[in-house]
Amino acid sequence: MRRASDPGRVALWAGVVLAVVGASLAAVPSRAVADEGTGGYFSDDDGSVHEVALDGLASLGVLAGMECGEGLICPNEPLKRWEMAVWLVRVLDGTDPAPMDASRFTDIDAERWWAPFVDRLYALEVTTGCAAELGGFCPQGDVTRAEMATFLKRAFDLELAPPAGFTDVSGGFHAANIDALAAAAITGGCGGDPLRYCPADSVTRGEMASFLARALDLIPRPSLEWFTTIDAGWWHSCGRRVDSSIDCWGSDSFGQSEVPRGQFKAIAGGAHHSCGLRLDGTVDCWGRNDVGQANSPTGRFTSLSAGWGHSCGLRTDGSIDCWGVNWNGRADPPDGQFSAVAVGDEQSCGLRADGSITCWGRSHEGRVPAGEFVAIDVGRMHSCGVRVDAAIDCWGANWAGQADPPQGSFRAVSVGSGHSCGVRVDGGIACWGTNWLGQADAPPGNYVAVAAGEGHSCALTAAGVAVCWGGDSIHHTGAPAGRYTSIDAGLLHLCGVRVDGSLTCTGGNASGQLNVPDGEFTEVSASDWFTCGLRTDGTASCWGADSHGETFVPRDRFSAIAAGYLHSCGLRTDGTVTCWGDQPDAPDGPFRAVTVSVGGWHSCGLRSDGAIMCWGSNSQGQTDAPAGSFKAVAAGAQFSCGLRTDGTVACWGDNSRGQTDAPAGSFKNLATGTRHSCAVGTDGTVVCWGDNHYGQSTAPRGRFEEVTADREYSCGRRTDGTVTCWGLARVVHPPSDVVTDTESTLFDPGECRPRGTRGGTTAGFPLPRSALPSTGTLRVAVLFVDFPDAAARYSTRHEAELGLPFMERFLNASSYGRLRVDLIPHHGWLRAEHDHVHYLHGSSVQSQSVQLGIVEEAVALADPEFDFTGVDALMVVHPRSHFAGGSTAGERIETQEGTVQTLFVNTFRVDGTHAGQPWGVVGAHELLHLLGLTDLYPYDVTRHDAPQDAGDETWALTDFGPMGLRAYGPAGRGGYFGAREMLAWSRWQLGWLDDPQVQCVAEQQATVVLSPIADPGDGIAMAAVPLSDTQVIVIESRRSTGYDSGGQLLAEGVLVYTVNASISSGLLPVKLAGDPGNAHFDDYPLLAVGESVTVRGYTVTVVADGGDTHTVTITRTAGG
Repeated sequence: MRRASDPGRVALWAGVVLAVVGASLAAVPSRAVADEGTGGYFSDDDGSVHEVALDGLASLGVLAGMECGEGLICPNEPLKRWEMAVWLVRVLDGTDPAPMDASRFTDIDAERWWAPFVDRLYALEVTTGCAAELGGFCPQGDVTRAEMATFLKRAFDLELAPPAGFTDVSGGFHAANIDALAAAAITGGCGGDPLRYCPADSVTRGEMASFLARALDLIPRPSLEWFTTIDAGWWHSCGRRVDSSIDCWGSDSFGQSEVPRGQFKAIAGGAHHSCGLRLDGTVDCWGRNDVGQANSPTGRFTSLSAGWGHSCGLRTDGSIDCWGVNWNGRADPPDGQFSAVAVGDEQSCGLRADGSITCWGRSHEGRVPAGEFVAIDVGRMHSCGVRVDAAIDCWGANWAGQADPPQGSFRAVSVGSGHSCGVRVDGGIACWGTNWLGQADAPPGNYVAVAAGEGHSCALTAAGVAVCWGGDSIHHTGAPAGRYTSIDAGLLHLCGVRVDGSLTCTGGNASGQLNVPDGEFTEVSASDWFTCGLRTDGTASCWGADSHGETFVPRDRFSAIAAGYLHSCGLRTDGTVTCWGDQPDAPDGPFRAVTVSVGGWHSCGLRSDGAIMCWGSNSQGQTDAPAGSFKAVAAGAQFSCGLRTDGTVACWGDNSRGQTDAPAGSFKNLATGTRHSCAVGTDGTVVCWGDNHYGQSTAPRGRFEEVTADREYSCGRRTDGTVTCWGLARVVHPPSDVVTDTESTLFDPGECRPRGTRGGTTAGFPLPRSALPSTGTLRVAVLFVDFPDAAARYSTRHEAELGLPFMERFLNASSYGRLRVDLIPHHGWLRAEHDHVHYLHGSSVQSQSVQLGIVEEAVALADPEFDFTGVDALMVVHPRSHFAGGSTAGERIETQEGTVQTLFVNTFRVDGTHAGQPWGVVGAHELLHLLGLTDLYPYDVTRHDAPQDAGDETWALTDFGPMGLRAYGPAGRGGYFGAREMLAWSRWQLGWLDDPQVQCVAEQQATVVLSPIADPGDGIAMAAVPLSDTQVIVIESRRSTGYDSGGQLLAEGVLVYTVNASISSGLLPVKLAGDPGNAHFDDYPLLAVGESVTVRGYTVTVVADGGDTHTVTITRTAGG
């Protein structure tokens, strides 16, 4: 009988569409039809990794009659043996078998529509029945992965192959067929570390579709060199391929990504070194070895784990051996037998045969939990384990929620520095903890393993594909390609001016420091979290973080610009120096310079006579410049260096790492980092000195024109204009089959949903992972705390009335009833131990707020009598008689019942004039931060200075929404107006508006009827015009209803504003249309009928006011 390898038999494999015989399908439901809107056949596989395979088979008619409901395929349900028969027969024959009177199998009812498929499968020699039922087929039994391999091996005549290396396949009836399936690249197994196939697991309908689609070449087969295991170091990653070779990529500052030749069966990534377990059980380590962490031990091992300065391995007898630094006993394992070992920075843990955990070394916050575990991992300061019930338990440091795992069932966990990731039993990945580089933004998919590093994470798909995300830094991107005329290094990013005059930045963009504005630049200066550039016309711009006004550039013409820690300086064209930010003051008296450099808390300028003058902090003598004639100066963190006119270098200030021990020689270029310095010699070679912890002072060979340095890396511009980096920015780029550009799969913004910044808040999408849920019920505990020097003047019940009722009503109304906030007060003032000044903390708006340590103290006072069970957040309220304002720390606090996020109300000391004034708006504002919304007012208050009244003209300030979108405008009466109805945009972010309520305008011209945002009903609440993947124009209708009533609107009308979601909190990510930059408007910003505004190439005109609606036209103008 012909088999599937015969092209005449495998009709579908040969590309022939299934011809369904009408008579045989009389009792069979009709063939699935693709949805016209999505192009898919089933509604329950959207986003599934198996969607393409299911749609491919459905398009060929293979799945006719296999639906589990209308438009449903139930991809996660186990596949039955009779269903397998239907699928395979349709594939092999290209048609359905004729009806039959009786079946050869004792447990098959011939009247079942699928019964002929089972007998036909037997005739094709693909099945002989089931062993569990003599003479039977077991049609309702689940198909196991082992049985699936045998079915497919027979159906497609797969060739026998050597063992694939699956550790859970060792002989047995199906073993050879499983190996054949792997050799044909139809399966990559079910997991790695070690490589597994899971032969006894049931095959789901979705999985079977993928296996069959691969066999038919409907979808790509996994690479024959797919990965079987994966691990992550601090800034590098390694994977073991099916041929037992290892690839490493990422940071290569110490050669940790340069893998020795040979075959391995396991890999472990440490901080700056790697270790591999060879096939014979011996260990080979490479990379950094300053404390012996890469001193490979002798003997045979079964598994490995690597940390910062030490490594450990599990020997074949079950004992653990460690090598490297032994501070706090981290490399001194206890006696006994173990089944697994995990190593972190300062601690090591072993999993014993009974499932208990034993740890040694330095512990951090929290004891090792008791109970039985199946897996463990250790990070920098915290650890996690998977219990036998598949729940994850974590302990140790929890400053970013990294030890606060989500609920659910997991099969693996990996612990990084400040975050953790786990693989759920359904193959999805959940990450928690810090996400400043995107390391917790796990992409969707079906995964079998995960590895968490310092600022990135990687995972292994079921098909053996390595997928990595995060690493939003120069440590992962390395030196940019192209030719440059100048370069400068920031903390996590590098910027340069190309030979064509364009300015480009690469690396980390957590604060928008890569978002280069328009214009042609001649010079660039990069700092920790922001960047400054000098244009050809002498104007300057700074972008990125702006916590202290460091990007608020004066309106001057400059010949040079320099960015430093929290401040910047510019050299005006007249030679005078001006500075802005946290250290704005230049030296007293007139000071002219030819160049300027900005360091940590100090700055230096070079005079025209060659003398150097420095100002600012002098804690380490960094401003005590030596006498003499210089031609260049560079300010470091707490030291400075100057290049003398004779080419020698002199340095002064902090020398804790040898950064001021300048070498002898003649140099032409100079740069300072945090604790190291580099210079280009007159012969073009680079010499560096000082801190070399990350290899940042080990310069490569070759000729250079320029050098730049920051904290952990250095880069040089060679004579041909190309850039080379060393230290943490020395990288090995990932192999081509490693997926690193996961941004498009992490979140599909769709139209009018611009991608936002990472962090605790955003003006875009998606909301931060740390955000509290914005729908359902939110339970917030409220603790009232006063101080010995600021005692409350009235009861907590009176204090509560000033804010709590408003907060609950406001958020419920703003969400249209989708969010209920239950504020649970603990009545009675809790007296802090110290005066309020003891708890002061500098905030981002350059003022002092009560915050530091007060939460822990308040919880300790309340916990014995207050039940925090089920609480989502904790609000600390100080007496309004002494304080005003609020803040959101974003920190988590441990209670006896769990971990909660925190917010504060009444935190800034005032003179008492605010006593008795309501604070509900402040409380709602701070709670909305915890939901993910960002501040819309500027942290640099000078950007929105109040205008001066002139003549009969009176100015009034209006705040639109609780997050602070501000506008000054002339009014018949002055004062402040709080138009508190939330912006439509904020509601859209929080999921309080449905898609049909938002009209996304892509046409050249459109007319939109807007319902009032306070109560839109089923109408259109917002129109939006997408400008780019990060920017959008928003139009909404404001009426004197809801929280805009009571005279809070000077007039009703249409509000138009732009959103730039790439801009961080306090940097004006949302601006009203027509804002000249200072929020001063000649007319009230709400448009009435007949009025219009043009913004970003679009003109918005109000054409009608229907009383309950506003009708607007949106027209794209020339050049728009």
